[in-house]
Amino acid sequence: MQAIILAAGEGSRLRPLTQNCPKALLPVAGKPILGHVISSLHAAGVRDIIVVVGYRSEMVMKYLSSFDDISVVHQKNQLGTADAVAAALPLVTDDLLILPGDNYISSASIRALMQHKNAILVTRSKESARYGVLTLKDNYILSIQEKPKHVTSMLISCGAYRIAQSLCASIPSYGYNMTDFFDAIISHVPFAAVHTDEWGDAIWPWHLLGLNDSLLLHTPALKHGKISSHAIIEGLVFIGKGATIGPYTHIKGPTYIGEDVTLPSHVVIGPGCSIGARSYIGAFTTLSHSLLMEDVTILEQGYIADSVIGERSHIHAATKLVPSEGVMKMAQGDLIESSFGAIIGSDTIIGAGSMISHAIIGNGADIGMDTRICSAQISDNMQVC
Repeated sequence: MQAIILAAGEGSRLRPLTQNCPKALLPVAGKPILGHVISSLHAAGVRDIIVVVGYRSEMVMKYLSSFDDISVVHQKNQLGTADAVAAALPLVTDDLLILPGDNYISSASIRALMQHKNAILVTRSKESARYGVLTLKDNYILSIQEKPKHVTSMLISCGAYRIAQSLCASIPSYGYNMTDFFDAIISHVPFAAVHTDEWGDAIWPWHLLGLNDSLLLHTPALKHGKISSHAIIEGLVFIGKGATIGPYTHIKGPTYIGEDVTLPSHVVIGPGCSIGARSYIGAFTTLSHSLLMEDVTILEQGYIADSVIGERSHIHAATKLVPSEGVMKMAQGDLIESSFGAIIGSDTIIGAGSMISHAIIGNGADIGMDTRICSAQISDNMQVC
């Protein structure tokens, strides 16, 4: 069996985090979301994989270069999911799995899909209006409504499909999206509904924290690096090679700590944290339920909770990122109720003694000392004093 992974999209709702990085490459629980999808396919025994790339394709191809069982094709324009599949069809010679490259799908869910001739992976979601909403009859798909204005069900398509080879060539004949294909054939070709609870997506940036929670539970408890005998490590914790864990540092799992991370003395980490490679967390800092990308620096006496911090960002001493609830108007015009600390883009500087709550701060922003920001959005490269 072959698999097509769709990894051509940007993930614009996740900006500023996807301004310079496609959604599929955002790191969660120690590796890109795309890497987790590939791992699930490998665990399910699928080794013939085609990845469709588009936005920032050179970055995706660089990541994929370490795999020896993956072919790459380009979607010239990101017109839709069926158009992306069409780009890969010349390489298809077998029954097919089609998976999103920016969602978490477990190996068990993939194996369940593989048991059917034609099937769609389904789950329940409170955000069903943002997906394809399903109607079932006798556990077969009766209809799919793509992002309906009036939601009648919480049952959605996960965007993962098992399709017999005999149907594959017809996929692009009906339109640019897979929903068009299903609308045309589902009345006369039965598609089974395969239910799962092991699926995750990130629509908005703070949703990465929930995705991180799910994936951390599958992270192995391995400890490399240099760990002080006076450090305390509890639960499921992964510590990468070259990491330094100083005395009286307390790490609570599930937590992932990347290669060459430095945690000097008296740091409290976790639970629910992922720290990217080469990051530094200063003494007497507390970090909980947060996702740090690579090369992040947080100086001493900080407090960081429920936050996502982009690569190479620098947070000075005694800064607090504190969660609170509020309504955020996103760039797409959506008014979204949410609760988080801060979403911080890459290469951003946060001045000492600042307090930030329920805020999105763009790439390259410069926030001055002792600044208070609450329920706000700061644009890329903006200076705030």
